[in-house]
Amino acid sequence: MGLLLPAAPGSAWGRRSQSSTRPPAQELVPKYPIVLAPGVMGFRVMGYGRVHIGEYFRGVAKHLRQRGYEVLTPYVGLTNSVPARARRLREQILERFPSGKVNIIAHSLGGLDSRYMINHLEMSDRVASLTTVATPHRGSYVADWVYECIGQDLGVLRLCKVLGLNVDALKCLTTAWCKKFNELTPPLPQVRYFSFGGKQPWYQMPLPLIPFSWMIKYKERAMAGEALHPVAERSLRTKSWGSAVADYIKKSEAEVVTRGPDERARAWYKKFKGENDGMVRLSTTVYGEEFRIVPMDHWDQIGWLTLQSTARFYEAIVVMLATKGL
Repeated sequence: MGLLLPAAPGSAWGRRSQSSTRPPAQELVPKYPIVLAPGVMGFRVMGYGRVHIGEYFRGVAKHLRQRGYEVLTPYVGLTNSVPARARRLREQILERFPSGKVNIIAHSLGGLDSRYMINHLEMSDRVASLTTVATPHRGSYVADWVYECIGQDLGVLRLCKVLGLNVDALKCLTTAWCKKFNELTPPLPQVRYFSFGGKQPWYQMPLPLIPFSWMIKYKERAMAGEALHPVAERSLRTKSWGSAVADYIKKSEAEVVTRGPDERARAWYKKFKGENDGMVRLSTTVYGEEFRIVPMDHWDQIGWLTLQSTARFYEAIVVMLATKGL
């Protein structure tokens, strides 16, 4: 499961600070180049015409290059499946780096893309390390809800199919898909794995993440066999989005009553109390030999709608890899 290390106050993990263009000390330069693997909607550049607002990892690649690090930012598609994204990731790594190893730092779904590529596309000898940031290794309750309640119940998935829209990434984020994926894709001894999970109080998150944050918290509680408190349910139902969340949680509770609580889910809930980053529960982000918690929501982690220095966060990860001889 890895070592749980919280972010120290004022540390580079999530610190608000100004970017620096100072060249790094030689001992802080990683042995292998860095690949930034994006999550869902991993666009190249957001903007219109010559007006560029930013990339998926907003400001990160530029900052790292200014510090003297070699960085690749691949484009793997927006919402296609993990196998398809993994193939595109592999192609771009081999094109940019025909020989030698790389260090991959992956956000969200990008961690699953990278794991698939390493295990199933003969890349285990080309990847020195994989560091995942907010990757739902055991699946996303948000994806479950969207897939079940919006995709299937409301027929949105059928509509997307009729319109020719590829939304396979959504299925690849569900807990059922990830369970099968993990059985077929274990960590490999020749690759080093590290992970980060984000947590943030709901009142510090951007408005679109708040309903998901509450849903994750209560869903994890339900899976642990603890019922939604009547006061909390009444409070939820007073909100415009709350009834849909409450109905989903009550359905989960009914399922747990039928089959009994999930002991693994109960253990995770006891440890993390449903903490999350607004999209991914903290408990599912634990992976590899070391795990750290950062005080960042899911959008903070890629530099969008945030006051935090996301570029410094990724620089700290690169420095960590360098100190480990990677």
